Amino acid sequence: MTGIFGKEIPVKIEVKGRVQKPLPTQKENVGADKLWKAVRVLRRFTRTDLIVTTGESEHNVWSFMRRYRDAGYIAVITRGKKRAGLEDTWALVKDPGPKRPPYKNREGKK
Repeated sequence: MTGIFGKEIPVKIEVKGRVQKPLPTQKENVGADKLWKAVRVLRRFTRTDLIVTTGESEHNVWSFMRRYRDAGYIAVITRGKKRAGLEDTWALVKDPGPKRPPYKNREGKK
């Protein structure tokens, strides 16, 4: 396989007679990983808390919160009064550990 600069890129790597798979090129979803770590540390938070803590965009934070709400990991514990400018307060209700759980909703769909 040829790379963008015309150099040959190995598809298979042989190490002492064994064929080893090349390292994956796909990066982890670092934004969601940062958000998950922040949720685990804060335990109770607002959407603005996550935006300020992680530096992620409002859209990414809202998408993350919606997916993990649907999966049952976080839940709204106090409804904010929008007219007064108060946000909903969320809490981590199910903590499976430091690794970010995969996106799944309650029905098991990804």
